[in-house]
Amino acid sequence: MELEQIKGLLDLVNLEDITAIKKAYAKQVKLHHPEEEPQAFQLLQTAYREAVQYAQAQRAGHAIKVNVLQEKAEESNDESFEAVSAGSVSSCEGLVQAAPKTTDERIEELLQALQSGNTLAVKKQLQTAQRLALLQDTAFLTALSEGLQNQVNLLSYAMRQTLIQVFHLDAGQLQPAQQELLSSIRQGIPDFQSYRYSCKRDTAYLLDTWRALCQSREEDSEAWLEFLNHKHWTKDTVDELTAEKILALEMKKCYAHSSAVAGKIYSFLHIRDHLAQDPAQTYAKLKELLSKDASFTQQNFISWRNHVQKQALQFFELSHEDKGAEVWEEWLHKQSLDKADLYLLERLSYYAKRHHYKKEVRNLLFSYFELETADTPAKQSLRKAILEEPPAYRRKKQMLLLLALLAALSAVLIPALLGRAQEQRKAEDRKQEELRNIQQEMLEESQRKSQEQLEALQKKIEAGNQ
Repeated sequence: MELEQIKGLLDLVNLEDITAIKKAYAKQVKLHHPEEEPQAFQLLQTAYREAVQYAQAQRAGHAIKVNVLQEKAEESNDESFEAVSAGSVSSCEGLVQAAPKTTDERIEELLQALQSGNTLAVKKQLQTAQRLALLQDTAFLTALSEGLQNQVNLLSYAMRQTLIQVFHLDAGQLQPAQQELLSSIRQGIPDFQSYRYSCKRDTAYLLDTWRALCQSREEDSEAWLEFLNHKHWTKDTVDELTAEKILALEMKKCYAHSSAVAGKIYSFLHIRDHLAQDPAQTYAKLKELLSKDASFTQQNFISWRNHVQKQALQFFELSHEDKGAEVWEEWLHKQSLDKADLYLLERLSYYAKRHHYKKEVRNLLFSYFELETADTPAKQSLRKAILEEPPAYRRKKQMLLLLALLAALSAVLIPALLGRAQEQRKAEDRKQEELRNIQQEMLEESQRKSQEQLEALQKKIEAGNQ
């Protein structure tokens, strides 16, 4: 790419300051969505890479060829993957020359370094692979891809990003072996960059990604922070029912969050705001989990859920039996229902939408749970469930209406139909009588003619005899 073209794409006068190049790239990349303008986005990426290379060469006085790993480190600004010193590189080269190793051996060493999580060991292995021109070797890429399939979920987010950068897997066009390696690296891991542009931006995406992060063997702080720093769903504020589901996901994890991630989640879920209003419910439980409070255990969680479910089932029984307002009032008075418990409100909503409530019962529930001015998603959901007519009730109501309509129509139509039928029968009888008369007349006329013919014949016979 021509130098002037690079300057034009990045909107820079010179290409000597790498920091300025990064700032220019960050500014320009916001203007070109990868899905809406893929060609412009790719050109910008190419211009950025070549600008960094040019600046590095300028800084080195054109005397030293910039190492590929150095280029990727500058691009990503990833401190965990900075280039090692020239002395250590020379040392690695000497070892390679003294004791050449097979591709399988190098793959095994790299996999062991990745599994150990030793960043320095991984850097050395990757640098050696780069100097031996293995980063583009199909056999090397395929073997590494197969090896990663068994341990990819153990890799940190930063390490996965490092592998993608070093092997140039963030380029537009990839060879089959490169594509296979990229798939192995991303296997079972939320691809945040991809999600950012292709997800549906809804609650389902939020929960799916949260679940994927919770399934890790241990906390990947960088992956969590990357996820929490980008809100890809429709509403930036997570509603209370979603928070309840997040609480359930958090209870299933086998690790606790670091203070950095916990703080991000506090802000993300607006826990502090909710605690000021409701210090004893879902957000308080989340805070206890996130802050590693040993007083809130799995058994606490199970006991709480069982207690709430028992109350919800009693609510269901009263609804199913269609009890009167007096029975409902007595039950509500005896219960220690927590009107702000999100899980309780969710279960009550689930059962309420299956029943129809009489006006006096509906008013009683509205007053008890303060649903007239429902100001939370959970209460709004319960209010809607109580007001809505369940399908079975609607069908029954429609059937009764239909029967009433049929009865009304019958009262009017049946007499009319009977009268019409009677008139039709009378008309038919008249037609039959007329037909019989005509037939009788025809019969009489035929008999008369036959008699006349017979008399005429007898006269002829008599005349002949004479």
